[in-house]
Amino acid sequence: MSQSSSLTLQASRGAVFQLASQDRFLSLATPSSRPIFGITPRHLAVLASFVDPTTAQDVQPLFPETAETSPFIEVVEDLLAWNLLVVVDALRGHTGGFGHIESHLPMVADQPRVRGYKTAIDVHAPGAKVAELGCGTGILSLLAAAAGARSVFAVEESDIAEIASEVFRANDMNRRIQLIRANSFDVTPPEPVDLLIHEIFGVDPFEEGVLASITDARRRWIKPGGRLLPMGFTVRGCAVGGPHWSVGHRQVEHITAMATEFGINLDAVTRAGRTGPTRRLDVDATQPTPSEVLTEPIDLIHVDLTSDERVAPRSTHALPTRNAGMAGAFLVWFDIHLDENTTLSTSPTSPKTHWGWQVWDLPDLVPVDADTGLMIELSIETEEGSAQLELLDLYSA
Repeated sequence: MSQSSSLTLQASRGAVFQLASQDRFLSLATPSSRPIFGITPRHLAVLASFVDPTTAQDVQPLFPETAETSPFIEVVEDLLAWNLLVVVDALRGHTGGFGHIESHLPMVADQPRVRGYKTAIDVHAPGAKVAELGCGTGILSLLAAAAGARSVFAVEESDIAEIASEVFRANDMNRRIQLIRANSFDVTPPEPVDLLIHEIFGVDPFEEGVLASITDARRRWIKPGGRLLPMGFTVRGCAVGGPHWSVGHRQVEHITAMATEFGINLDAVTRAGRTGPTRRLDVDATQPTPSEVLTEPIDLIHVDLTSDERVAPRSTHALPTRNAGMAGAFLVWFDIHLDENTTLSTSPTSPKTHWGWQVWDLPDLVPVDADTGLMIELSIETEEGSAQLELLDLYSA
């Protein structure tokens, strides 16, 4: 009998599942972790038996083994290894995802990001009980303690928590900041907090599971009348043109020219390339010139993290013309509303941040008329278990 048989186990509350094939699923142990492949219906059935805390010994009689099924205890060991099952009162952190320091150095070095958060923290942390979800290296928790928070719960699931612990000790804050090595879904706060700080945003603000994580934390972590920091965000965008912003169009042209030169048929490639815009994460954030911005920047999606209002899965927007020309790409960025007075923007006209922005390359140039502007269609899709913003189409109005 495996040693894990007598442990009290529970399914991870933050797990996300997506059908990958007829009899296989992929999963994320938590919204910010990496995809897990190879999950079978038997894995899901066993996992469902651990919705409430119980032991493998108690559950095993529900799953008689046959020659066609995987041994029950092996399935449990799989679920534990994937962190889809956690040990109650002995929560283990996840080693993947943001556990490596190279993921965090750009964030900590991002002065607009850190200064923006510090401005809001200095206003709301003094005298408050504070929690930070996904504390990473711990800098925001440290700033909250330095601003005069009564207590700080710093929650981090990955190995970077070891660096955070060193940071707290080096600043003599290890007694005022309690480091909790777990995902927020799998732990209950020692007490509800007045202020919950989070920075769960990727270049695509949806991709790290911010909606699911904050919805859960708002209900279980914050006391009535408490505050979220940030309180929401707005996704914005504009169409751009000029030689630098014609990457998608040039790619199709180059493939066509190469097919002609080599005497081969690549119509299937160019046809697939013309099916729609393709996303490129421009972390280096090449800034468009004023003349390259062809449409007025507009609000595309506003997310109020303080409410249960659902984000529309699909939307269409009109883009008024700023400069006539040929659009080769669409830029997407977001403004983080830290509080009512402080906004941190990742826009092309703001100081550069580590996020950069999304660039959607268009396979064909789209004319931007001086009078009519453009139309854009967007959706929020789930890819490999993570929500992502998708640009479906961009066309002349």
